[in-house]
Amino acid sequence: MSGTDILKQVEASLPSKAEVTESRFEGASVAVFSKNLKFVMEAPEYLREVAKNMKLRVEARADKSLLVTPEEAQEKISRLIGEAGITDIFFDTHRSRVIVEVEKPSLVLGPRGTGYGKVNEIKEKTGWTPVIQRKPPLKSDIITTIRKILTKNSKDRADFLHKVGMRIYAEGKEPKWIRASFLGASREVGRSAVLVQTPESRVLLDCGINVAASGEDAFPVLDTPEFRIDRLDAVVLSHAHLDHCGFVPFLYKYGFEGPVYCSRPTLPLSTLLQLDALEVAQREGKTIPYSSKDIEAAVLHTIATPEEEVTNITPDVRLTLYNAGHMLGSNIVHLHVGEGFYNLVYTGDFKYGPSRLHDPAHNQFLRVEGVIMESTYGGRDNLQVSRADAEDQLLDAVKEVAGKGGKMLIPVLGAGRAQEVMLIIEAAVREGRLPEMPIYVDGIVWDATAIYTTYPEFLHKSIRRAVFSHEANPLLNPIFRRVGGQKEREEMMAKDESCIIMATSGMLTGGPSVFYFSHMATNPNNAVAFVNYQAEGTLGRRVMRQPKDIILSTRNSARAVMPLNAKIYSVQGFSGHSDHKQIMAYLNNMTPRPNNVMVVHGEASKALELATKIRTTMRIHAKAPLLLEAIRLK
Repeated sequence: MSGTDILKQVEASLPSKAEVTESRFEGASVAVFSKNLKFVMEAPEYLREVAKNMKLRVEARADKSLLVTPEEAQEKISRLIGEAGITDIFFDTHRSRVIVEVEKPSLVLGPRGTGYGKVNEIKEKTGWTPVIQRKPPLKSDIITTIRKILTKNSKDRADFLHKVGMRIYAEGKEPKWIRASFLGASREVGRSAVLVQTPESRVLLDCGINVAASGEDAFPVLDTPEFRIDRLDAVVLSHAHLDHCGFVPFLYKYGFEGPVYCSRPTLPLSTLLQLDALEVAQREGKTIPYSSKDIEAAVLHTIATPEEEVTNITPDVRLTLYNAGHMLGSNIVHLHVGEGFYNLVYTGDFKYGPSRLHDPAHNQFLRVEGVIMESTYGGRDNLQVSRADAEDQLLDAVKEVAGKGGKMLIPVLGAGRAQEVMLIIEAAVREGRLPEMPIYVDGIVWDATAIYTTYPEFLHKSIRRAVFSHEANPLLNPIFRRVGGQKEREEMMAKDESCIIMATSGMLTGGPSVFYFSHMATNPNNAVAFVNYQAEGTLGRRVMRQPKDIILSTRNSARAVMPLNAKIYSVQGFSGHSDHKQIMAYLNNMTPRPNNVMVVHGEASKALELATKIRTTMRIHAKAPLLLEAIRLK
């Protein structure tokens, strides 16, 4: 059945009073537009049966002729739900939707999120279908910008979603084979990109950059016969770190017009990190082969996908996202190909262990035959200390530096590790385990934290409870001070005070952390604490080796040599990646057990060690693919 036939069947399943003026796809869903507002109000009882019979999500909305003007709608909505604290309203005119941002969504949606009364009242009085969203506790310019992009380009967005749906429900071939081509992150960390192909579909899993490399080695290898941008159906992002999402805008620069699928938090986080990478590159005289216009195109083509909900993305591929425990919105990607033909799990980066921020990675599936998994800490000697020991190690280091009156620099990944460390420090200060001292937050950490506070439902259950029961959100503790710019940085360095500085980038490859390091490295009272992976070739990896002198490159390519007198700490227990034991436990506990494992995203020695361990101890076929290797999965 073609997409056109599906739309006709949906319309034919509705009563004549529906007065349907148009039906169109919104990605994998269908929106039906009606000139009968009474039917729109009653539609759920009709559409439940249609959705059940056709295995399709269907929603009814008012035809444009029934909509009051945005000005009138805004006035009526304010009267109806003003008590919820409306902070912003966006009109998605070509989809008859209004996005309403409020301080207290429960007053509109009710305690269980149903909210039929208020939501239906808005629909009845204005014609517009309301989408109620929580106001971010911290103002997020990125979230506001994304909403403006999507509503400003409402027609283009609607046309794009319909085009995606027509492709998804096109009549395709039954798969006779499936293969994976490894375009990056093969026996290396960075530039993740795996192309999954069937006779019908082309799906790219991640498209990142290698922040530690330069030239062509920084980007996935796309000039290969397997990869044709005009035949690419979709991109699926596992999470928002640049080594997994940083090259997506390049695809749009060179003609990609298809969708990017990811979790709701990954959209703003990936946009934030891509824009930041562009800004840092321009400031430091480096080159990234795309512009902010290409990032905006990526936003316009991204479809945020609910976790644990099956979504058709091509005629023969269904996608389900599960929690990966690595960072906000990180996902284990499950692809169901054909009618039970093959099931592939792609882990991206995952954490199968305790964390203050997230629940452990999901590994229970209905079916799975093949797994593509990371090996960042896959070597047999890569065993992380316990979380409690890691926290004690970090807090002891801070106390030691504070006792000497020095400054502690913690280079962090702006999204993920930064918020984890913030929770540890906040708890230690609140419980009296750390002395009170200024805690400065610099780089995109603050902006990323604003996004983290917007999506508490994606955080650890203890944080969710605190947020939804209106207790204090630890990420919003006033002990954290935002650094506004270069002038404030210089003033901080001039102060004779002990403090903690959390700054990006986490590998000292650019951003404010390099500025702080260059001003702190010569003072033996100061310290640097690394809390995340330091890739080979980065300044962070060189500093971790603790040489007597360190060479810094300046913007004009000149080099400065300075003595490294600051104390260097490496605290690995906070990693958002699984260590060797956790990786093996993840596979051992996976249901059902796969018969094929492909190991990626790890230095060559670690990837090969892990593949060997899986083969010898679990009796599962496992290998570490080479760059550009193509593997037939079935």
